[in-house]
Amino acid sequence: MFNTRTSLAWLLFALLLSTACAGSRRLGTSPEFIAMYGGDDRSSNPILAQADKDLIEGTTREFGSRRAASQAFVEQGMRYYLKDDLGTAMKRFNQAWLIDESDPEVYWGFAVVNHDLGNNCEAKRLIEMGLARGLSDPDALADAGRIFTLCAVSDPSLSQADRQAAFMESDQLYYRSMGAQPNSAGARLNRGYLYSSWATAYYWRGDYAKAWEMIDRVEQYGAELGDQFMGQLNQAMPDPR
Repeated sequence: MFNTRTSLAWLLFALLLSTACAGSRRLGTSPEFIAMYGGDDRSSNPILAQADKDLIEGTTREFGSRRAASQAFVEQGMRYYLKDDLGTAMKRFNQAWLIDESDPEVYWGFAVVNHDLGNNCEAKRLIEMGLARGLSDPDALADAGRIFTLCAVSDPSLSQADRQAAFMESDQLYYRSMGAQPNSAGARLNRGYLYSSWATAYYWRGDYAKAWEMIDRVEQYGAELGDQFMGQLNQAMPDPR
């Protein structure tokens, strides 16, 4: 999607290791810090309505199309996300959504911010909206797989059957990510990210043997999960290899 992808993948390695099923971080209560402005009717406020009109028209002229303009704001949002500035990232994703609400990567942005805030089922709802709009980036599909698992394990209302069905959906998203991976030397990092994410998903499900299987693949691609996660996994199940 954008040329900071390598940095994003390495940052996400660290983020996915330490994110539990619930978080304590919070953003402001203003609609600009909530995905899709929290459903706020901005058209009812003449000042906001004019500002939004100017944003859409100005960026469309500058970038040549609404999709190109939206992608530029998604890229900015991801750059702020890389800096762990979730508030500014959400502002940029909201602006991208205003410009082109059909852009599937906008919903990826919404989802990863909510993931980092510990809002796992809200993140699932949002990334499902992206998937429905054709989200196909391999890293996004891996993120979706992890988010589906985290929502399932953190939702006490789910029956065991529903939870297992969610885990199957999560695995299908990881398989889709595998199929979408580019066949190039530069894809090693992306594949390392995929299997790292999958290892943590199995960990949260309590399937530690499968997590260790994924560790083998992580190491195959020259990646590592870090001491914190490996310590947690070893405590849950000593390395069987």
